[in-house]
Amino acid sequence: MVKEKKYEEALAVLAKIPSNQHIPKVRYAMAKLLAGKDHKGANMSILYLQDVYTNCVSAFGCLATVLRSGASVAGTLDVDSITDGLRGSGAANLTTWLEAQKLLGAGQTEQALKTMSLLGTNNPKILTEIGLVYHTLGMRHEARSELAKAHSLDSEQHYAMDTLALLYAQNTPPMVKELETLATQLMNSDENTVEAWIAFGHCARCQEKFDDAMRHLSAAIKRDLKNIDLYELQIVTYLQREKIREARAAVAICMQNLPSSPRARVLKAQVLLATANGKEEAQSILEDVVFAHPYLLEAVWLLIGQYDSTHNYQKGTEVLKKLTENSMVPFHSMGRLHHQLGEFLSKTGMPAAAYHHANLALTKQFEEASVQANDSFGANTVVPYSTNADYASLCAKRVSWSTSR
Repeated sequence: MVKEKKYEEALAVLAKIPSNQHIPKVRYAMAKLLAGKDHKGANMSILYLQDVYTNCVSAFGCLATVLRSGASVAGTLDVDSITDGLRGSGAANLTTWLEAQKLLGAGQTEQALKTMSLLGTNNPKILTEIGLVYHTLGMRHEARSELAKAHSLDSEQHYAMDTLALLYAQNTPPMVKELETLATQLMNSDENTVEAWIAFGHCARCQEKFDDAMRHLSAAIKRDLKNIDLYELQIVTYLQREKIREARAAVAICMQNLPSSPRARVLKAQVLLATANGKEEAQSILEDVVFAHPYLLEAVWLLIGQYDSTHNYQKGTEVLKKLTENSMVPFHSMGRLHHQLGEFLSKTGMPAAAYHHANLALTKQFEEASVQANDSFGANTVVPYSTNADYASLCAKRVSWSTSR
């Protein structure tokens, strides 16, 4: 019945089995079938998984799901005592993994990520979960890296590959070659999976087949109202095509279904920035998001761009300084942050500080620093340099030029 997608009929058959005959396999089957239903069904699914673990203490997959759900029983479980009977590195890894699931269930996502990073594994399933947590936090670079690594280790795995496809499509510029390869591999492996078709849809959008892409997106959102990735792709596509009214309608639905999601608030800010009278509200939203979630780089760059466009360099400098000192900000973004800080400092007449941060941008391996510096002198100005010292010298010259004007 499940193979024929007759889920209700399968559930009805299992429901006829007397409760005193519910062996762990029956409870697990009930849990899987109920998980995809409404909120009540999802809660029932967690209860069945709790029963599975109670009757089969080695069912760690079920336990991990219970812990991650944040169910009330999760708070009373001692992870260390659960794995006491096990030995070796596997036991230590299992303890770490279960502790991370418990932290996720408690809403401590950042701490869960730190715990997961202790695993140091090449297990594609664990790498996939780590990638998804990065993605939840909005850390796209790290998420893409982990998911791509998982795919390279197990190209037959479809789970979460729709997220990898999204990350390829969201890159600037889109990683079209990698996206096409991924979509082709998924289709060749099993063309009947949702992940394969979503990857194919991202390909269509990158190839500017917008009507096809939007039709598939609208249908997908109706089936999964809580999927922030789908809303993001839909809204960004509307904005790219300058369909502001449609973007506003889409973000309203997104906020209704995901009112507490910081990524949903960033999408709202993006739509507001595209309107004539929404920039002040957008800036306020972005400031709140960046303060609470500094690892959400999309919000950071939008906010800094807003400060730049309104010549609010003093406020921008304050925010950038705090971000460069915040351990929650991804390391790979530090070069760009220091480069932007140097730009703002040069515009406020602080050449020595600007020079310092220009140097830091290079030591943090900001690859675009040299290109952007050249651009900042003017499109028709040729400024040759070949070393870090050359670039730093040019930044200093730019500072002196900007302050003398």
